[in-house]
Amino acid sequence: MSPMLEHAVNTALQALAARYGSEWDAKWQQVDAKAVRTAWLQELTPFTHRLEAITWALSRLPDRCPNAMQFRRLCEQAPLVQRDMPEEPKPVRGPTAQELQDLRALSARIAAGGLGARPGTEWAFAVLARHERGENVSSASVRIARDVVNVLKARWEAAAARTLPDAYDAHPSALEPDFVPEGEEA
Repeated sequence: MSPMLEHAVNTALQALAARYGSEWDAKWQQVDAKAVRTAWLQELTPFTHRLEAITWALSRLPDRCPNAMQFRRLCEQAPLVQRDMPEEPKPVRGPTAQELQDLRALSARIAAGGLGARPGTEWAFAVLARHERGENVSSASVRIARDVVNVLKARWEAAAARTLPDAYDAHPSALEPDFVPEGEEA
């Protein structure tokens, strides 16, 4: 039961007792006060979200003391209050001229077999390079790129260890990507 409804019903019962006095007391004299309150709560439950209807009914009480059903019917006559509706969200903007141009260029690259035509791992190295240059790259992109590079490195090291076990054991630096043997130019 809504605490606000309970408060409204308690207030209504006090107002009715004050308005009708001895007529109210005589009407409910043989009934337990808790049972009266429970009956009124049940009758007025439909007004949980329209408490103003109870207030409206209290300002238009009949000459004779009403019971819970009569009071409910009086509440049903209350006008509906128009609630302020939240503003409709503003429409989302469309793409700018620059964004449209960038999308067309991207579409052309994809159609020409460039970007994404044959997915590879180059993107991971490009993301890490951008990150190392200080460009704004999301932490998720950097983490995923590092994971990809680590997997590639592990595969490369495993393949090199199988192919060149003696060289790997003797010179692990030979497997580094930027290793240049002595006497050779990069």
